Amino acid sequence: MQRVTAGQASTPHAIRRNALLADIRDYIHERLDQNWLTPATIQAAFRLSRPTLYRLFEAEGGLMEYIRNCRLREAAAEMIDSPESAIVDIAYGAGFNSASDFCRAFRRAYGMTPRHFRQCRLAPAGAPVSACCSTPSAHAPGFP
Repeated sequence: MQRVTAGQASTPHAIRRNALLADIRDYIHERLDQNWLTPATIQAAFRLSRPTLYRLFEAEGGLMEYIRNCRLREAAAEMIDSPESAIVDIAYGAGFNSASDFCRAFRRAYGMTPRHFRQCRLAPAGAPVSACCSTPSAHAPGFP
C-alpha cells in the first residue's frame, strides 16, 4: 500500500484505505470486550495480509497498541462511570486476559495504578490529591 499524504487524501486509493480503516476500527470497538480479539482474527475477518493490516495501524503505534489503548480508555471511563464495580471485573470486561496484565498496561499508560486513578478521579472537588492525578503519562491513551 502506498502512504497517503495531505495532497492525496481524496484519491480513490486513499478513500478505499480510509473506509477500510474505519470498518476495521468499528469491528474492533464492537468486540473490545472479547479477549479473543487479536490481529489474526481481524486479519481473517477482513481477508487482509498481515503486513497490510499492520501498515494500516502504523500511525497508532501498531495494531496491538491501538487495541490496548482502546481497551484502556474504555476501562478508565468505566472506573469513573461505575465506581461500585470491582477493578478486576472492569479489566475482564474490557477484554484483558488477567488483572495483572490490565494493571501493568494501565500503569504504563497512565503513570498510576487503576485504583489510584479511580481515587483521584472520584475525589470531591477541592480535595487535596497528589500531583500525579492530574498528569497522565505522555503515552496515555486519552484521559477521561
